[in-house]
Amino acid sequence: IISRGDHPTGGYTIQVESFSWLESYPVKFRFHVNFTDPGEGVAVTEALTNPLVLVPIGKLSPGEYIIEVHIVQYILTFDEQGKPVYRPVMTFKEEVWKLTFIIQ
Repeated sequence: IISRGDHPTGGYTIQVESFSWLESYPVKFRFHVNFTDPGEGVAVTEALTNPLVLVPIGKLSPGEYIIEVHIVQYILTFDEQGKPVYRPVMTFKEEVWKLTFIIQ
């Protein structure tokens, strides 16, 4: 599960752009994901939300595994014609979430 955590409104999304399984020791699962936040003036649901994606990997053999989630963030707004505009959030350093786990 890749989760963005709790948000006070709707409009927050996750899109898995790509997934790779690197055969190494430990095995590394690498995800490239897009996070989108609603921009100013965008209509959203007034409800607590927790955007998440469940990625089925299958049965894993015993061993150590590493997960890397590489994140690109966007702000969603709309132009005068009502078409969506996705503006990337520029950062100086790539945001990468890492987690190691062991299956016994």
